[in-house]
Amino acid sequence: MQPEFWHARWAANRIGFHEGRVNTLLEQHAEHLPTRPDSTIFVPLCGRAVDMLWLRERGARIIGSELSETAVREFFELANLHPTITQHGPLTAFEAEGILIYAGDVFELSADQLGPVDATYDRAALVALPEDMRRRYAKHLVTLTNAAPQLLICFEYPEGAITPPPHSVPLDWVTMAYQDTYTIRELTRGAITGNLKNEVSGQEYVCLLTPR
Repeated sequence: MQPEFWHARWAANRIGFHEGRVNTLLEQHAEHLPTRPDSTIFVPLCGRAVDMLWLRERGARIIGSELSETAVREFFELANLHPTITQHGPLTAFEAEGILIYAGDVFELSADQLGPVDATYDRAALVALPEDMRRRYAKHLVTLTNAAPQLLICFEYPEGAITPPPHSVPLDWVTMAYQDTYTIRELTRGAITGNLKNEVSGQEYVCLLTPR
């Protein structure tokens, strides 16, 4: 899957993966994310998710990473925020009122640029990527965040049921990718909710990844 795929999706407004409201599972499990004023939460492949605003309102500083600059600009516009825009090599940083989003390829983002984070909230990143990129992303995320704890939301559905993304990422895959770094605990599992429930029957689950 090439960057052009996602650029085309945003350009055509084909963003069925975008919920437009705070994710229900995030609301239910937000206690596993640090939201004290001195905490920082990283949201990879964040799109224009309002989850970031919801977490910011609870006190945390938010850093996002998003391939599509269109999505980033729309996020700030819809939130009625006026970001300061700066260039950081191949990445463009948008920052306003405790939310910083790097527009560009997440693999171009370094740990030095990101800085210390207290947790990662991954709702749409892992499931957005095909197998080869997913393996690379998982390794990069561990290095990028210095193995910060993760709240991870994934889908499982029968192979071939829909044309991904989002991809089906079974819990066994998460275990295989992260078990050397994290203790993995499934918090909940249930029928797929949100926009995807109209397309496929499957399971949606939440995991807490805690550094070993």
